Amino acid sequence: SALQLAQQTVNRDNSLLSQGYIAQSQADSDRTNSVAAQSALQAAQAGIQQARAQAAASAGQSQASAAQATQSFSQAASSQDSAAAAAAAVQSAQAMVQQDNLNLQRAVITSPVDGTVIARNVSAGVTVAASLQTPTLFSIAQDLKKMEVDIAVGEPDIGSIKPGDKVNFT
Repeated sequence: SALQLAQQTVNRDNSLLSQGYIAQSQADSDRTNSVAAQSALQAAQAGIQQARAQAAASAGQSQASAAQATQSFSQAASSQDSAAAAAAAVQSAQAMVQQDNLNLQRAVITSPVDGTVIARNVSAGVTVAASLQTPTLFSIAQDLKKMEVDIAVGEPDIGSIKPGDKVNFT
């Protein structure tokens, strides 16, 4: 509105100056006021644009802050998920330890009777799997004093042996 008033004053001054009713200095002063009003208008428009840019930047910062808050929330949720996954991994590892301890307890083979091992059908480190039929791992003699041995002896050696004699064999 100041610019419009200044332009109207300049237009009026031009017609009055041509008729000689006002001095040239008054017309020049009014022209200067018009230019100043024009500059003030441009400055105000630049200020408006700057304010809009600042508002847009503030909105962008707000959105960035909201996005950062969302990201922080997501990271917190992710941290909770990671903690839950770690807890599940710990429980799984504990279950594996319990299973391995049970397997270790079952790894020792104990004879159901006292005696002497006379035959071994497996070697150390061999995996033994239970199947439909229980495998024979060892042959055990409970009392070697009651053992009966069936052996083949050559005729020259057998002639000197009588029932009840003690013999050694390997």
